[in-house]
Amino acid sequence: MKIVVYSPRPWEVTNTLLETTSHQLLRLVGEPEDMLRQLTAQKPDLVFLVGFEPIEPRYILEVEKLCLVLPQAAVIALHPQSQPEELLDLMRAGVREVIVDSASETLKRVIDRAHLRINGASSSRARIMGFASAKGETVVHA
Repeated sequence: MKIVVYSPRPWEVTNTLLETTSHQLLRLVGEPEDMLRQLTAQKPDLVFLVGFEPIEPRYILEVEKLCLVLPQAAVIALHPQSQPEELLDLMRAGVREVIVDSASETLKRVIDRAHLRINGASSSRARIMGFASAKGETVVHA
């Protein structure tokens, strides 16, 4: 799995957790305006956005563009002290998760979930269809 960490400054988390597994890790430093260009060129499976201010409208706009251009990538934002409205803005933009810490356990759970999603373990192809007959009966098939 290709993991990219994108931040306005280098992220202090050690590589040991992210590199002990079979994942490829790339760290990129840049501003929100450069995010789309840099990340689409890498075609990541998992993106950690670290060190940005969630209240900046430009950041939210660039995150939304990123999520639209890379729908297969799990975009995770690290924001230790986000307000509820900021969390809603990030989720509306398409961020898969917002985490509040970079503890080893947290990062491992996020990576494991993304890995399962990529391999299709968490996706279901089931469909639910509802039908209403002319006599007013409702039938649901799963």
